[in-house]
Amino acid sequence: MGKLLEGIVPLEGGPGDLPLEGLTQDSRKVKPGWLFFAVPGVKEDGAAYAGEAVERGAAAVVAARPLEIPVPCLVTPRVRRALALAADRFFGEPSKRLLCAGVTGTNGKTT
Repeated sequence: MGKLLEGIVPLEGGPGDLPLEGLTQDSRKVKPGWLFFAVPGVKEDGAAYAGEAVERGAAAVVAARPLEIPVPCLVTPRVRRALALAADRFFGEPSKRLLCAGVTGTNGKTT
């Protein structure tokens, strides 16, 4: 887990070399060994669901503030960005293999 998060979130006192099985921002989808990202939102704060994520087996939590939980809590003010960067690494940087093409012109693009 440390290599996945290196340079994304501060790792002091963090999970180190814990194996990582998956990652999510949805506490209902957490499985044992997964990393939970407590993304703050307009109506809900993902930190409110950190306890549920831990009960479901989260190995660690990434949050915008320190949380009182029995697993490592990695703190960063940009949780959503950390999730995007970690997901990119976790899935092997798929955007590096994508081809982007554009179709231009005035007529005929919808038919």
